Amino acid sequence: MNDTVLTSANGDGQVEFSRTVKMSALNHEPESYSAKATPAECEALMRRLDLIGLKDFSVEAEIKKWRNGVRITGRITADVMQKCIVTLEPVPDHIDEEFDRGYLPERDIVGDAKPGQEIEIEDDSELGDLPDVLGETLDLGELASEALSLALSPYPRADGEEPLNLQAAPPGEAPITDNDTKPFASLAAYREQLEKQAKKD
Repeated sequence: MNDTVLTSANGDGQVEFSRTVKMSALNHEPESYSAKATPAECEALMRRLDLIGLKDFSVEAEIKKWRNGVRITGRITADVMQKCIVTLEPVPDHIDEEFDRGYLPERDIVGDAKPGQEIEIEDDSELGDLPDVLGETLDLGELASEALSLALSPYPRADGEEPLNLQAAPPGEAPITDNDTKPFASLAAYREQLEKQAKKD
């Protein structure tokens, strides 16, 4: 299995980090791809993801036939710098995350639903997530950018900073404390006890 290295020439310019793969080019054997963001692409992604630093952002992926579509498994790596939510000081982090995405034709996802008809799409039992709609091309760079966004810490903190203890309440009302929730926990335990007793009876 050959590894195809995708460069910026394979992008369509529609997103910050674009590396498109034509689905028609895939055969029945798995195909391996890799790509690395350029410094200019990293700068653009920094603005999009509200980062103060991003370098060595790369992706490796295997694309293979899956049902009537394709499945992509791979890994992203990057060195990022975020702002501490307490002090706003730089917080460095190394990202090393795997991803697994499935793409199917739209008809396989929505079935016989008519335009405008409300449908409920459930997670795929094998994939463990919702499949995406398969198009003529797949943007591996954008997929990697989405994976990076999900891998970032939502509350980055500098070393030594304690977690924030935030409380909120309507004007004139005191915030709910742990002691306030204990009666509800007791009621839940009492209800569970009654349900067990009912099953025995």
